Amino acid sequence: MIIKKKLTVLLIGTLAICLFFAFGFQIDVSGVISKDGGNANISLFEPLRVATDEANAALVASQLAADEANAALEALELIAADPAAALAAEQIKVDEALALLAAQTSGTFEAEAAQLALEEAQADQEALELIVANLTLVLETAQKAADEANAALVAAQEAVDEANAVYSGLINKANEELEALQLAADKANAALEEAILAGETQELIDQLQLEAEEANAALEEFEPGENRIRYTHIIMNSNNGGSFTGDNTEGNYSGVDGDTLPFTFESEDGFDLVWLRIGNTKFTSTEDISKYLYGTDKKNLTIHAHFKKDKDYSPEAAIEETGSEEEVEQVVENEDEKSNNGNGKDKEKSNNGKKNKNK
Repeated sequence: MIIKKKLTVLLIGTLAICLFFAFGFQIDVSGVISKDGGNANISLFEPLRVATDEANAALVASQLAADEANAALEALELIAADPAAALAAEQIKVDEALALLAAQTSGTFEAEAAQLALEEAQADQEALELIVANLTLVLETAQKAADEANAALVAAQEAVDEANAVYSGLINKANEELEALQLAADKANAALEEAILAGETQELIDQLQLEAEEANAALEEFEPGENRIRYTHIIMNSNNGGSFTGDNTEGNYSGVDGDTLPFTFESEDGFDLVWLRIGNTKFTSTEDISKYLYGTDKKNLTIHAHFKKDKDYSPEAAIEETGSEEEVEQVVENEDEKSNNGNGKDKEKSNNGKKNKNK
């Protein structure tokens, strides 16, 4: 039996937000590669949707900051209207705290609580006295803080409105394109059906058949997903000596905004992973995949694992695991046959849509 060897890819998933294309994705893949293989996740993000979410979160925070600044200004304005009354009210609180402490038995929990209440009242009194002593400056500072907070709130609202408008426009544009593709397919299919019923020439029917197939293919390719945002394809393949396994074996996969696609790749016994190519970027088996960002506009992202026979591999070392020398020799023969593939060269397995269907 061929022995599979796994290496865990250490995911270091720091995500970054980056705008690429209006209909694009941010694709994050991260981990550590070993000669034995590994596993990792592909995370898909639609940047405009993320930007819209962040803008709305910023608006909530700005609203909270503005509320606090305005409340502080109102409280100071009340003090400024009658500083003597404010100081007298604070003195009453200190006196009440002193009276409460005097009524408690020393060393008890109640006494400790009363002491804490007294200290808090005295601290508030000192703060109020400081405010009254510098009332003009404090009011100016509070007014400025409130003005800045309110201005930030307005700016945050404008950012939200703009982000929502862009994102809504993106969805509307996708809907319009989908409707146009549907209309074109309907017209092409209807024209073909009419030509067949009317007994038109075979040449015309063949031409209409070709047009209908092209229109239907364009419609089928456009799959925005539930939120009407375009999707992307992930293509995973390898040469001989190893393969993608686990949740997603080699083949074609579709993804929409928010998807996480796990993949596992393993070397076969006697083979090493030489490099892993993600899109146009190649990582050797000794490299870390740090943060990987890839912008795509309905383009395929290919992940290819390239394996090579280990020149230092000794079949005899596997006897204990396989059970017999004959079995090991048979395994080596099979692997040599597979590696040579009739031409003596490793070749990438083709994923042209014929072998694997989109899931």
